[in-house]
Amino acid sequence: MDIKTVTKDDLQKVTNLFEQHWNDREIKFIRKQLSNYIRNSSNKIFVLKEEDIIMGLVNLSHSASDLVEIKDLIVKREFRNYGYGAKLLQHIIEYSKNNDVRKLFVLTNPNLRDAYLDYGFVLEGYLKNHFVDNEDLILMSLFLPREKQIDLGKKLEDIKEIEEVERKTTEGL
Repeated sequence: MDIKTVTKDDLQKVTNLFEQHWNDREIKFIRKQLSNYIRNSSNKIFVLKEEDIIMGLVNLSHSASDLVEIKDLIVKREFRNYGYGAKLLQHIIEYSKNNDVRKLFVLTNPNLRDAYLDYGFVLEGYLKNHFVDNEDLILMSLFLPREKQIDLGKKLEDIKEIEEVERKTTEGL
């Protein structure tokens, strides 16, 4: 099993995987737009494959020279829960470290928050009904190097604690 940059020979299978993923999320698309999306020069797509079988993919978009978005991290249904998503995530973290990326970020399903936290990502935001109705997303980021990370969840807890101390102090006066 290897993770490699997508090739021309992979395009049909990659297109089918994107189509399945977006249909599952009820996101409308036009096949020609999907083809352009895959071929976008700012995207870098890695596929996880064994022989000719594509098990998953990750699509990165370089917004700026040191800012990279994980646009899609998809594991084919029949290969889920075997750690393949984690392998893809580890691969792009290493890729980012080796390519002077300052920040790697992703809009993802809130149910995947803990998976990203396990890799050092921090919560930066919450988006309601973002791409489609009833699909909320969270913004998770990994700052490289790690000492620059700010954990928004922890910061919010600290603010609530400070507000509670202020409230008790005010009541005591």
